[in-house]
Amino acid sequence: MREWFDLGWLSGGEDYSFSLPLNPTLKQLLAMAQYRVTDNQARKLARRVKGLLRGEAKNENGLKPVKLAILTDCNLEFCEEMLFVTGLRYGLNLSTKIIEYSDILAQTSNVDSDFFKFEPNFVLYANFAMLLNSVVLQFDENSAQQVTQLLVKEINIATDAISANSDAQIFIQSIPDVHPDLFANNDRFQNGAIGREIGVFNNELAGMGYSIVDTARLASRVGTYNWYSDSKYHWTKMPFNPIWNGVYCEQVVRKIAVAQGKGRKCLVLDLDNTLWGGVIGDDGLSGIKLGQNSPVGEAFLAGQRYYKMLANRGIILAVCSKNDMENGFLPFREHPDMILKESDIACFVANWQDKPSNLRHISESLNLGLDSFVFLDDNPAEREFVRRELPMVAVPEVPNYDSSLYPRILEAAGYFESTGFTKADLKRAADYRANSQRKEVESSSTDVGSYLAALEMQFKFEAFNQINEDRIIQLINRSNQFNLTTKRMTKAELTNLQARENVFGFTVRLSDKFSDSGLVVVIICEVPQNEVWVIDTWLMSCRVLGRRAEEGTLAQIIKRAKSQGIKTLKGHFIPTEKNRMVKDHYKKLGFKEITVLDGVLPSNDGEAWWELDIQDFKEDWAVLPFVFV
Repeated sequence: MREWFDLGWLSGGEDYSFSLPLNPTLKQLLAMAQYRVTDNQARKLARRVKGLLRGEAKNENGLKPVKLAILTDCNLEFCEEMLFVTGLRYGLNLSTKIIEYSDILAQTSNVDSDFFKFEPNFVLYANFAMLLNSVVLQFDENSAQQVTQLLVKEINIATDAISANSDAQIFIQSIPDVHPDLFANNDRFQNGAIGREIGVFNNELAGMGYSIVDTARLASRVGTYNWYSDSKYHWTKMPFNPIWNGVYCEQVVRKIAVAQGKGRKCLVLDLDNTLWGGVIGDDGLSGIKLGQNSPVGEAFLAGQRYYKMLANRGIILAVCSKNDMENGFLPFREHPDMILKESDIACFVANWQDKPSNLRHISESLNLGLDSFVFLDDNPAEREFVRRELPMVAVPEVPNYDSSLYPRILEAAGYFESTGFTKADLKRAADYRANSQRKEVESSSTDVGSYLAALEMQFKFEAFNQINEDRIIQLINRSNQFNLTTKRMTKAELTNLQARENVFGFTVRLSDKFSDSGLVVVIICEVPQNEVWVIDTWLMSCRVLGRRAEEGTLAQIIKRAKSQGIKTLKGHFIPTEKNRMVKDHYKKLGFKEITVLDGVLPSNDGEAWWELDIQDFKEDWAVLPFVFV
């Protein structure tokens, strides 16, 4: 079976060997969902999995229930089984509801509609043919602009209604340019030509503030002539050739998975024949293939350039190699053509231990879960060993005969789907290197107190502001472990939230003598009644665990609460697969568990509410190892 991101998808996802065991277990079926399947195979797999989920496996399957509503101007019913199977790949039990054509505004404008009764967690506004089905555009700017604005207004009406009556996250889909050209080379530049107006329309969508599913780019990747089938659209209203169903569903579900905190954060690189050609220990610095002196050397150089750009956008780079440490560092320090430098690598491990053990060590050093790792290695035996020992690590299958394909394979897999880009991403590698320096200070300190004091930390607590919005959204949608309720949010939803009079948010910035960690804590409070604040969201970057930021945050919350006459703080904990570490967070801070919050009982096992009387709360905040600024 082919891995789902195999570059063979560029040829249309051809059929291949696929057979289900006679009496498959859920574990076997979930393993099969990790591979690329055709529509027919997806139907078989979905039917078997759903059958087991209705039976004994229902309550112990490890799959997270997620509901996706799709608003579309075309027929997407043929996607439902593939969406479900793709969800399995990310640990999701995905239910879908499709609202088509003229029913969109009727459904979204009525709070008693089937759409709202479905209670979706996510909504995809899937545009495909809005401009193609609109009136024939006139070739002047004003007429074309009126048509485009009318269609944008229609989307705004629907999404505003959804935001007002639902907590669902909204994705907006860009429109592929699949129409025949009217002006040939000038089609994208002539006022009123559909080629130009589709570009204008997509830019308008991007400006709405919702997360984009960029189907236009996907179609351009595979070729719009291949992507779109005129006959299938006219006969069945299918918006694309069904051979691309798996690729399309992967793009959609991947956005949902990343919003659920399931994205990859760290690329772990082998050295020999992965970053350069040859073996540094045998061939020496002058013998490895790297640079402009050969096609092979240029291919490795292009790969390094891609990994460097990933690092610049916030992906953490690590090295895991069977090598002597001195030899491993040599090209980074002395080869004139190396693009990657030692400073780009957050954790460098080169020894003769097995790679699964070294990956565990890297995970501990960086304080990152192994399920956030992608491991790139040219050696098929090493890849298979890591897959067997650490199935949570993503291990792309790469050809050992052509290193130039490595960046393409990483891109096709979509491991590093973005939730946005902020200034904090630019300095992430430096933050992780600084964390290693802190560990050196910790190892030389006699106790935790002296270690924290030696860091010379500065702690800044402030209200939400527009400058920090992108970073706040990024933390809300990426934080998993230290996240008390794991509620996700779009930028538009954050804006709407801040407009409410009884809701407000705080952030914390933390810096020390090694680096500025930036914005690391997000707090969102509600005021359901006088003299009470309810902490609806409390999350923190795991990079600052163990530095008493929790206590510093509570100190500042209490300070501001008391200044506004608040007597009681209440906190909410909702358990997930990854946030068990904060199960007793409120208890450790002195809160007492309560059974009911505002008359509402916990809705699932492990959910809890906590209460703190801040009038009688006694704590010596002066002992905290911060300078409050």
